[in-house]
Amino acid sequence: MKFEKDKAEQIIQKFGLSEKTLNVWKTRGKIPSKYLEMEKRPVRIDSEKDKSEWKKIINILKTGLINKAQLSKLTEIKQDRIIYLQNGRGLPYREEFLKIKKLLNEIRIELKSIDFSKIRQGNELEIEKFLELNGNKLLVWNVILDRDKVARILSSLRLGTQKQFPYDRLAFIEQKILEFLLRTQI
Repeated sequence: MKFEKDKAEQIIQKFGLSEKTLNVWKTRGKIPSKYLEMEKRPVRIDSEKDKSEWKKIINILKTGLINKAQLSKLTEIKQDRIIYLQNGRGLPYREEFLKIKKLLNEIRIELKSIDFSKIRQGNELEIEKFLELNGNKLLVWNVILDRDKVARILSSLRLGTQKQFPYDRLAFIEQKILEFLLRTQI
């Protein structure tokens, strides 16, 4: 950036640099770009509300209900970083926090929108909507459904290798989804 005295003084004060730095920058005619980039650094969450919500998110991640590899892919946050944060080794940047929170809320809204009474009545559109959601790789359905064989049946149904919806297990599925929604409240 081209040298501007006011901007240079602000940066020197902000970073605690020597007063001689002003003369050096003035002579060179520019302010080093690294100081301008540092101003744009991401901010960590700092409010108590955000920290409280982050603790809830950590607990959700530790349950195994969420596929961390898929979470990493969808939020564009490295999986190592997600695991690092999950283990309580620091606070996320605000942007990371908001991406993860938004994604979890979106999946919760999708799950809440399933109308099990329509599925009981055999509504094909609602069954298709549920099976599409069952194909969402962010959710670990085996864990959500307590490793019950119905998870495999739903997967087979979604892939077309099975034709009959497991209506006899619908109450169990509904109960497990409600438990998931309770466990993932943020």
